[in-house]
Amino acid sequence: MDELQKSDGIPAKSGQPKSESAFRYEGLTPSQERAVIALIESPSISAAARQSDVSERSLRRWLSENDQFKRSLRRAREQFVALATARLQTDFTARGRELVK
Repeated sequence: MDELQKSDGIPAKSGQPKSESAFRYEGLTPSQERAVIALIESPSISAAARQSDVSERSLRRWLSENDQFKRSLRRAREQFVALATARLQTDFTARGRELVK
């Protein structure tokens, strides 16, 4: 089973707290789930630690020692890149159609 699963199939609403996103991470604590999301959104590990309300020491330990955490982070990053790529392709296709008109 994937570490990252849609819990209800509905994307998180923009006003919804990040901890209530539409994804659930198999085998991670709520703190680790917040940290995965923060690592994707933040420019640094220390910023991710602050955003997820986890100590930087714990976050660095999970990154170096916790295989489940590392797999979940890798999977979340892959999904983020795939989503961003799909969005760019859609935008480029729409812009190309506008240019052809």
